[in-house]
Amino acid sequence: MKTSFIAQPDQQLGSMLTDLLATDPPPVEVCFVSAFVSLQTLHRIKSQVRRLKRLGCSVRFVLGIDLEGTSAEALAELLSWKVEVHVVKHRTPRHVFHPKLYWFKWKASARVLLGSSNLTDGGLFTNYEGMSDTLYRFPADLQQFAKAAKELERFLRPSGPTAYQLSKALLSELIAARAVPSEAEARRTRGQQHRAPSAGAGAIFGAERIPVPPALPKPALETLAKGGVSPGKGADSAGAAARASGESVLGPLGLGVEDPSAFFMTLPKLQGSSIPGEARIPLVGIRLAPDFWGWPDEYTKDVKHSPSGESIYWNWRPIWKTWSADAPENAVIQEVRMYLYENSMDFRFYARFLIDAGADAGDLVQIVRTPNHEAAYECILAKKGTAEYRAWVKACTLTVPNSDRRFGYA
Repeated sequence: MKTSFIAQPDQQLGSMLTDLLATDPPPVEVCFVSAFVSLQTLHRIKSQVRRLKRLGCSVRFVLGIDLEGTSAEALAELLSWKVEVHVVKHRTPRHVFHPKLYWFKWKASARVLLGSSNLTDGGLFTNYEGMSDTLYRFPADLQQFAKAAKELERFLRPSGPTAYQLSKALLSELIAARAVPSEAEARRTRGQQHRAPSAGAGAIFGAERIPVPPALPKPALETLAKGGVSPGKGADSAGAAARASGESVLGPLGLGVEDPSAFFMTLPKLQGSSIPGEARIPLVGIRLAPDFWGWPDEYTKDVKHSPSGESIYWNWRPIWKTWSADAPENAVIQEVRMYLYENSMDFRFYARFLIDAGADAGDLVQIVRTPNHEAAYECILAKKGTAEYRAWVKACTLTVPNSDRRFGYA
């Protein structure tokens, strides 16, 4: 038996879990125990979990629903996987179900990861978390493993009046009793929406670079571009109200990406006789993460009149810090105009800094929202053929309509 420790963000638990789910031979038993679970994170592991189930692996989830951390949509998604799911809840509010445990067993070994990481993108990738990782090898460690299974049994196989196996009937009952929130409500409760540190400790402490999570897969982005409605619950009125002003211009925003760490996009031609040094971002990219782009709160409406009619612009001019990955010492900090041109419904940002850095059509940018006193965004150029380009292009999981350009979120 060997125990090591995971200190996130130096090591990302989510990447480790992905590797464990993909082992060959596959595990024979997997159990996820988490106080909270997010719909977005479930979509990250969906294809792997369903593959394991087809291979005969016993897959089980044991989840809490306290503190509005687990949504109705997340539970409905798990039901569609046809895996065993248990929901744990104590009637008394002060007794919160709060463990985080990831259990993998193979015929010849097992791994038990126990610590602070919830089954959310923050818990698996971007939060500061600590976990123990214990490896058991059989038959030498079989006795110790059996002891661990017994001691953790109330989490691995919960029973009694506080635990129920999830079913359609139970989910309907939970929704009717408002015992679980919508995904939009759960996101607000988890507090992972972007907030600038304008006051309090956020104005005192500094920041350090956190590794960007893996790209969200294409099916996840396509799903998150839709919905925002709880099964059997109707529209989330609070979320709808919050999105109303954005929807008035962009159209329905959908559920969207929760607190994205980075946006990736291959570049169009940036300058020509009718192209004044601008880059276009596909509107679906804005709809997927309006908060990331400051939409609509940061933008002001500008109407220009001409003999040919009326032109409507929505403008924001934040500070960007930009550089090329092959010349980070040449970083530039400047105001950048970001705008939606309502007449043609396209979203653009001025890209002179990219032209000056030698960007060409097909190169790639990583854009990160950085709420600090120096800049609101960081934009890094990766030219074709570079190591950064080869790594980041994998994050471009969606295609721009009517184009060979690609983009994505992590």
